[in-house]
Amino acid sequence: MTPQEAIARIGQSTAHGGFVTSNDVIGGAPVLVARTSQFPLRWFATKLYPFLLAGKFPPGTATTDPLDGLIRAGVQDRQGNKSGLPVGLQTGLASIPVAVTEHADSSAHVWAATPHGRKFGVLTFPVLLDAATGEVSHPPRLVMGGVYSGYLKEMVAKHVTTAVGGRATNG
Repeated sequence: MTPQEAIARIGQSTAHGGFVTSNDVIGGAPVLVARTSQFPLRWFATKLYPFLLAGKFPPGTATTDPLDGLIRAGVQDRQGNKSGLPVGLQTGLASIPVAVTEHADSSAHVWAATPHGRKFGVLTFPVLLDAATGEVSHPPRLVMGGVYSGYLKEMVAKHVTTAVGGRATNG
């Protein structure tokens, strides 16, 4: 499967799952954006605005700086476009940047397996999808916001791993 096909499948899965999806340019790169909101009482009456960004990285370019750039650009974009209460006042953002590449090297998998972001009211849950092998990497747990960890893992399993017929390599 090509990265473009993988991103299209992620888009179809999230759209069928009730997410609002769009193609956008964030941080100067084209990405699929899928966003929703959740308000389960078990989250201590906190409304969470999860959003998934799926962007293509040509082979050899999925390195730490560009991958971190996807996280920063996505969070900045969503904070600037979120309506309602400010982040942190019973609301939070959950950024799921999905870097889609082919033949990812081990450093990219390490990047995805490492929890990122420790900002108040903002969670980041990085994901790496190697479209050539179907391997999906993400953190096995969150450092902060552990109450949301299961939900984020479930979202990745359903809308990334299953949607592309991949397999999780961790978590």
